Amino acid sequence: MAQHLIDPPYDLHHLAREGLMHSPGWARVGLTFGDERLREEAINELAASIVQRISNPPVEADANQLRLAL
Repeated sequence: MAQHLIDPPYDLHHLAREGLMHSPGWARVGLTFGDERLREEAINELAASIVQRISNPPVEADANQLRLAL
C-alpha cells in the first residue's frame, strides 16, 4: 500500500510546481547541460526540492482560527 506524505487537501501538482519554482536556478538550467554528471546533479537537486515541498507544505492560515494577542 502506498504511503501518503501529506493529507489529501493539498494539490500534489501545485506543490510539485512550487518545489520546482523554489529550486535553485542552476538546477533548472542544469537539465540542459551537455555534461552527464552535471545533469545528474541537477536532477537530484530538483527531486530533493520537490520532495521537500511535498513533505513540508507551506502552512496556510485558517480563516476560522482566532489570532493570538501578543
